[in-house]
Amino acid sequence: TLLQRCNTSGTLNSLDELQWNSRCRDGRFVMPIAYNWMAEFRSKWIWRRPELKPYKYMMWFDADSFSMLAWREDPIEYMIKNKLALLMGAVFGSQTHSRTGVKLRIREAYGTTMCSMEHAGTRFRVETDSNSSSPCLHTGGVPHAHGFFHVTDLDFYRLPVNLKWGDAVIGDGKYQRIWDDQLAVVVPPAMLAPHRMATVFSVGICPYMLHNLIVMDMTNARSAINGYRAYKSYWRNKAEKFFPEAFGKCAPFIKKGHRRMRM
Repeated sequence: TLLQRCNTSGTLNSLDELQWNSRCRDGRFVMPIAYNWMAEFRSKWIWRRPELKPYKYMMWFDADSFSMLAWREDPIEYMIKNKLALLMGAVFGSQTHSRTGVKLRIREAYGTTMCSMEHAGTRFRVETDSNSSSPCLHTGGVPHAHGFFHVTDLDFYRLPVNLKWGDAVIGDGKYQRIWDDQLAVVVPPAMLAPHRMATVFSVGICPYMLHNLIVMDMTNARSAINGYRAYKSYWRNKAEKFFPEAFGKCAPFIKKGHRRMRM
């Protein structure tokens, strides 16, 4: 139950005592409810929001993702021109924790499951197997997209079969993060249209973004522009020279609580 999952300190007596910063166990993760809800929302609910119905494309930024240079390429333009369903920062790792569980949920939504996914030029190639006793249910993993930045075709993710995937991956629990939204966003195009998914680097787009002290650039996803890995330090010392298009224009719109942040 939710009470059992969130009583990690042994002091919780009722759900009424839960707060957004209460830490709950979800599979191998013990995270604040607020974070788990974010993962659940991005896996299942965001595609159903009425506020997004008028829109065809969504560009996602995490709140702690920052541009460091002006973009030379327009990722939305590339999405439209090439009819992509997903353009992501990168693919990393594979979800091997409880791999059988997630692969069964993929099969629940799509009638088949993922055996492997690999680059095929600028797109991807995916092998699937609908056999209920397929050995691939127990081998390999399911790749993740970098969650801090991606562009999605909302009409594609709103297809009934992909909404069914959102139901399957979250299940009947609440504040679920057994499998992350980074995995959830990859599965629909991987299963239905791997030729419509790409990484920004593979198609020559470089957004130069900083997230979690790592700069995403064309040469090395872990290199830092001129050694600056703390964004405020970079902004104060380098942005006027390297990012004049934005320098001095953002401060009125960036607030922390009720106080304006100094940039």
